[in-house]
Amino acid sequence: IKNNKDKAYLNMKFQEVYVELNNEVKAKEHLSLGLDLYKKSAMQENDAKKKMRLYARIAEIYKDENQTDSAIGYYNKAIEVKADDVLWLKKYYYVDLAEIYEEKKEYALAVKNYKKRVAIVKKNKDKAVYHYKIADNYKALGDYKQALYHARKSLVQAPSNTVLKEDAMELIADIKRLKNARK
Repeated sequence: IKNNKDKAYLNMKFQEVYVELNNEVKAKEHLSLGLDLYKKSAMQENDAKKKMRLYARIAEIYKDENQTDSAIGYYNKAIEVKADDVLWLKKYYYVDLAEIYEEKKEYALAVKNYKKRVAIVKKNKDKAVYHYKIADNYKALGDYKQALYHARKSLVQAPSNTVLKEDAMELIADIKRLKNARK
């Protein structure tokens, strides 16, 4: 195998095998080697889309290994790559970041990244899902005014999605209960 990307992929496969065999030492060894090779490959890559995907792959590996701070760093590296026609790729990384922040209970950062996703997508039905997620994060922050605003936007933008519509109505009712309980 000649290139670092293929070597990295192969090491990640070896890592999976060693995990299955309960050989933690060898699994960690191949994980580390695979990550190093992916990083070298990303640094050497000149094609912006490929570089973005490599950084995102590294982030995914870190996320799978519960190394969320490293995952965040590499998702941000993927987003920071400058190139034409890559906005469609970045929208996925914003969601990945938002989900990590939700897991870490850093709801303001989750909102920030979901809003970036909403700004990129064109279809209302796609925006509706992320407005719902934004509303849920604002609810967790205790910002009921913003939570209601985004929950209602979700409801309006997803009239044909009955499951999302029901979830949004439940969220609105829950937010109103919390808001009234605060008074």
